[in-house]
Amino acid sequence: MKLKINVKNPNQTPAFLNALDYAVEINDLKFITGNIDIPIRIEPQQTTVLPLSINVDLKNLMDRYSQQRVANVLNSFLGISPDETKVVVKLKPKVMVGKTPIKAPTAIPVVFTFGGK
Repeated sequence: MKLKINVKNPNQTPAFLNALDYAVEINDLKFITGNIDIPIRIEPQQTTVLPLSINVDLKNLMDRYSQQRVANVLNSFLGISPDETKVVVKLKPKVMVGKTPIKAPTAIPVVFTFGGK
């Protein structure tokens, strides 16, 4: 599964993203972590879609959380239950300054909710 996030460059010059670490939390469950090591160029005043691969190891999740909690979160995420789903994607980009890679000191949270009554 892919999670697609729109990334906008509001600047007058191109923006370069050399790599990106990310973590996805769904209803406060730490779902997955991953990274993108492919450089991305975002043109000035443009938006680029950033595809994040989402591969979930259910056994690992159920080892860390109760089976019932994982089932409840998945039911709301998939729209089976009427509960609201909160997704937090934490992005930690790496950029090049000269020839030195610099990783962001803290993650940039992207938060959205869907579902619910």
